[in-house]
Amino acid sequence: MVRTLTTVATVSVTVGLSFLYVAGDALGATEGLDEQVKEIFAENCVSCHGPADQRVLEQAPVGFDYVLDLERMAKTRKLVNPGNPADSLLYNLVWTNQMPFGAADSPDDQLSDQEKKIVSDWITNLTGQQTADRPFISDDQIQGYIDADQAALGGAADDARYLSFAHIYNAGDSEGQMDMYRQGLSKLLNSLTWAEQAIIPVAIDPERTVYRIRISELGWRKRDWRRLVNFNMNEIVVRKATQGVDKAFDLSDNSLYDEDASDYGGGFRTRTRLLGELRKDGPASFLKADWFAVVASRPPMYYDLLRIPDALGGLEKRLGVDRRSNIRDRKVARSAVHDSNVGLNNRLIERHETEYGAYWISYDFAEDNEERSRDLFQAPLGPYGAGKYVFIEDGGEVIFNLPNGMQGYMLTTDEGFRLDTGPLNIVQDRTDPVDSTVINGISCISCHSNGMNLSKDEVRPYVTESGLFPDWVVEEVEALYPPHDEFDALLQNDIDVFHEAQRNAGVDPNLRDAQNREPVSVLVARFHQPLNETLAAAEFGLERDAFLTELEKEGAFRDIQTRLRQTNLPRERFMMAFNKLELAMSDVERPIAVASLQPAAPVAASVASLPPATPQNGDLAAAMDAYRSGDWVVARDKFLSLAQTGDALAQHNLGTLYVVGKGVNQDYGKAVNWYRKAASQGFMDAQYALGLMYADGYVLSPDGEATARKWFQEAAAQGHEEASVRLASYGGAVPAPQPAVAVAPAPQLQQAVATTEVVAAPAPVPASDGDSAWRVQLAALDREYDTGPAWELIKARHPALLSELRLHVETAQLAHGTFHRVQAGPVPTQADAQQLCSQLVLADQDCLVVPR
Repeated sequence: MVRTLTTVATVSVTVGLSFLYVAGDALGATEGLDEQVKEIFAENCVSCHGPADQRVLEQAPVGFDYVLDLERMAKTRKLVNPGNPADSLLYNLVWTNQMPFGAADSPDDQLSDQEKKIVSDWITNLTGQQTADRPFISDDQIQGYIDADQAALGGAADDARYLSFAHIYNAGDSEGQMDMYRQGLSKLLNSLTWAEQAIIPVAIDPERTVYRIRISELGWRKRDWRRLVNFNMNEIVVRKATQGVDKAFDLSDNSLYDEDASDYGGGFRTRTRLLGELRKDGPASFLKADWFAVVASRPPMYYDLLRIPDALGGLEKRLGVDRRSNIRDRKVARSAVHDSNVGLNNRLIERHETEYGAYWISYDFAEDNEERSRDLFQAPLGPYGAGKYVFIEDGGEVIFNLPNGMQGYMLTTDEGFRLDTGPLNIVQDRTDPVDSTVINGISCISCHSNGMNLSKDEVRPYVTESGLFPDWVVEEVEALYPPHDEFDALLQNDIDVFHEAQRNAGVDPNLRDAQNREPVSVLVARFHQPLNETLAAAEFGLERDAFLTELEKEGAFRDIQTRLRQTNLPRERFMMAFNKLELAMSDVERPIAVASLQPAAPVAASVASLPPATPQNGDLAAAMDAYRSGDWVVARDKFLSLAQTGDALAQHNLGTLYVVGKGVNQDYGKAVNWYRKAASQGFMDAQYALGLMYADGYVLSPDGEATARKWFQEAAAQGHEEASVRLASYGGAVPAPQPAVAVAPAPQLQQAVATTEVVAAPAPVPASDGDSAWRVQLAALDREYDTGPAWELIKARHPALLSELRLHVETAQLAHGTFHRVQAGPVPTQADAQQLCSQLVLADQDCLVVPR
């Protein structure tokens, strides 16, 4: 049965989203820039886009002929979005060197950074009255809105999570653009749920910048949100930073702090403001909406949030699709073309029915493949069966209606296993001149902005008219490949269902920006756009003047200051510097995740440090000494030997080595195995570690939350404070601490654990350096037993400066919690400490002088 609009669940839209762009005083506040911009346009653009008497070309103007008429340019929405260079086609063309003509091939024809900055400032200052009366929304106000909303929700507050546009609002994006972002968020959320009804995020502030969602309504689990919070941004940012560059680019090795804001794993539950805030004491948290859109719209989170199985068979089972039977019974509709917009060779799309609407699957083929079985014009039948008329595909794409009418997507191999990205020899995004990789989720959302794309079948007329095929093949093709009008009717129905689903979610299905991008793509692109001074300030919750004043005070950030003044700052460069800026500009210390010399382990921050221990024999003492000295091979071998005799501490420590990959290959399965052996003996640190592994999704289990709760319960019963906090987040009573269980030897284990490569780092015992000495502060952490490894990491990177100093840990009780400051000393004088900090900053290490 074809799903029609009468079967689509409808809801009334009450959020009042505005689809109209309201123009203000287009030429307000541009004095001083007009002449500079006009000079740039006259020198670089007038030959193609100027009036007839100034154009070099004799033919008609290219696109428009009023490039020197700034007032008309400012009012041409398809070229300029006043106040928002990032959403202005004019600026994007010059920023990416697509214009002026010839700039893509010749650096000499490109605008300079300074000229691009002038164009950007001119567009930014066209805001006029649009944002003149707009109030600045501080971080305290955001948290105030959330606190008030939580109080109003009462017992239902635990289910609420929040997404914020306040930083973009503060940066001055127009109301028209803000509504585009709001609709992009609603569209994305409704594309990530199996809920039958549309789910509209609820604004909790008058400016409509902070939105509440309910994870239970979306069908998400609490650990899904935790994984969003802990998500590693490194891959996404590096991908953007190195488009078209054939070299390794490892942001994780830039400093102690994870400067690309990519590692927020494990126990560091209080977050830097780059992505939002996460409170330590409960679920009242928010993420920045543009960052959320970047992460949630692509694998792995896209697949995880939507619960897409690993293999196509699992998805088809959930949707009730029996592809083989449908093809055999001729209950499909096909269309094939020799060359599609995405596929590099011929492509076949095939429609099946589901209870939710349509299930479309494409059969795609590698480029330059001359095999008959990979040519639909020689082999139009299949994919099941054999013979010269049966094709063999190389991969495919699946598009299916969700229960609410929105679309879900999956890329697959030829064997039906899901892919994060499409192989470049099969499919490419031809609209992106820099990176043509098709990314499941966001690329599909962008390409299928209208739903299903119209397709005019070429196989049916070829087979029926060529006379090259036997009658039975012609008959089969006529049954599987319907005439154009019938196929178009099916496509149009599915397009209508998709449009109606968007309207139900408060989204205008025809909304596009100046570059013809739909709202989700615009929101994602907003995150990746370069930052000007105003947006950079807003990312810190500061107004522009206050930000620049603070930046001026910090001599270590002259490069950032200069880049922001002269031209816009690329997002990846900003992220690399964010934590340094945050530390320098904030008088409130926040725990900052420690970067590993290797890619960070998701839960390493929680379980990487070995707990304090009193060695009970010489072997254990030797193992701990080897660990503290960084001799990983010796530590590994001694812990393994002891663990095989049933020593619970050694089992826990060996599990930790597998979590962080030190002395062994990182292996979460083996880590869980050793943690479980220690936990079963009552070792509470291992119980807590096991709880983390299950709670944060690094052990995939259908009853992961129940298992996590069990281990947190057992650790909390012995007085483990962190376990009690995590257990309380699930609701219910926390058990009163009981006396710790004695650890008894166990029979020797039979299996041995293979180990391989060694990496560097860990921890000495903190030493006092006296009251009269000066120190330098290098980090502030929320777990005291993480301070040792942090110190060893820093010292290993700067041995010439720090090898003679000792670790000093200072504990501070602040309004936001208890923090443990990693300090090094003694340093004889203040001048010596300042000189040391200067050298460390030049070496890309954060440093503060600590008064005696």
